Amino acid sequence: MLRVAQAEYMIEALKLGEIETGQGLNQEMSLARLGDTCWGSHYRTVMHVLFSYPSIKKVLFMIGKESKGCDANGALSKITIFKSFEFVFLLHMMNEIFGYTNDL
Repeated sequence: MLRVAQAEYMIEALKLGEIETGQGLNQEMSLARLGDTCWGSHYRTVMHVLFSYPSIKKVLFMIGKESKGCDANGALSKITIFKSFEFVFLLHMMNEIFGYTNDL
């Protein structure tokens, strides 16, 4: 579902001229699996969440709308958190901090 949503977002953004085309641009990104990893992979995960934010939000909304019971409630509560100022602020702050530590 995430790949389809990301492809739809990319097509729409290309039509509107929000992103550029070219060699090496707009490569497919996926979210890393949870586990013990090095700091560089945490940085890549944060970057991927930032890049895929509209698609992730769309997928959570679709799951909440199409599912029933526990899945729907879980998706709707996650989308509320996902859209909150605190989450977005911390995501951007982590991106900055991990960017500096990644350079070191």
